Amino acid sequence: MSRLKGVIGLLLLGALSGCQGLGMNMRLQATQDLLTSSGFVAETIKTDPFLMRIHTPARVKLHPVKVLTLYIEGDGFVSSDGRHTSMDPTPKNPVALALATAHPASLGLAVHLARPCHYLRVANGPLCQPRFWDRARYAEEMVQALNQVVDQLVARYQPEQLYLVGFSGGGALAALIATRRDDLSGWVTVAGNLAHNVWTQRQGLAPLKGSLDPLDVAVSLRTQPQVHVVGEEDKVITPHVARAFLHQAQLKADRHLHIIPGQDHACCWMSVWPEMAQHIWRQWQGNRP
Repeated sequence: MSRLKGVIGLLLLGALSGCQGLGMNMRLQATQDLLTSSGFVAETIKTDPFLMRIHTPARVKLHPVKVLTLYIEGDGFVSSDGRHTSMDPTPKNPVALALATAHPASLGLAVHLARPCHYLRVANGPLCQPRFWDRARYAEEMVQALNQVVDQLVARYQPEQLYLVGFSGGGALAALIATRRDDLSGWVTVAGNLAHNVWTQRQGLAPLKGSLDPLDVAVSLRTQPQVHVVGEEDKVITPHVARAFLHQAQLKADRHLHIIPGQDHACCWMSVWPEMAQHIWRQWQGNRP
């Protein structure tokens, strides 16, 4: 446990380090330390057109599982100073990975999906253009690549139930993937960017031209089981963003939105996630016929 706390501390240092950021080697080492301490291993999956990194529990046997939950990472290291796009989007603080490692074993298998160009930018070569982690971070190419990974993992594990969990920008991609699937048992966003045009306007940022916006497909998702978890103290993606999505989807916030007191954007979801995940999954299981 003490080693895990040290890993988390290093990740949080990266999240708070401002324009200096963590160097690429330190970012990779922080992720590797988290993988080692939690018993997860890295794997590369081929999609069209990207190679993709996933992280899975090391001792999982390749046979059908009852419940599979896929955690989609946030936007990563978009900019070092808020003005210039970074040279590599590999995250300083892979929150979705931390959530996957904290996924309660009683809820089945958890697998972490890194975003295109995270960890493998060099291997992807010219395919990894900076626009794909800047304004086109939720582009069609990104959604297709991640959905192909979901297809491959469904074929591998043959789950009876399939869930998606997306952190921050991964929440946007979870919503966009959900529009393309009829095999989801439910999906969750944690500090999810569910309406990026609303988000950029409120933050005074340039529009994410080239990105698909979950707000545009909110109505088509209204019949799917979904829960959106946000931090009351989140100044990056405020609860207003999730409320805008739920309003567009014609869904009631009191049923689909959980606001966590004292929680900000990145720290410290891992401490509250196991209990929160069990609450959400129990609620869904109770609603099953």
